[in-house]
Amino acid sequence: MINFWVAIRNPFKCANFRMFWVRSGPVTQNKFWELQLSHYAYNCFEIKLDLNWQGHDHAGPWLTVNLLGYTIDARIHDVRHWDDDTDNWKTHGKSTYE
Repeated sequence: MINFWVAIRNPFKCANFRMFWVRSGPVTQNKFWELQLSHYAYNCFEIKLDLNWQGHDHAGPWLTVNLLGYTIDARIHDVRHWDDDTDNWKTHGKSTYE
């Protein structure tokens, strides 16, 4: 698991969030890709990398790049939830995924 985050906060932040577009689609049965462009001026600059593939809900690699409030998020995430008791993905009913 690798997490990296650097940010410079915007002291004049605005609360207006604007979503320009979002696209997503399947990669495998349980993995989906997602790409999003938005504006929220909480940070002036931000770069964030999360490489968790398992161990929490919707795990998967995630990259965020923010410049002057314009943010690009790219990720591949698992649609399943993590079961801390079994240390594995939760299964529901007769589902075949593990």
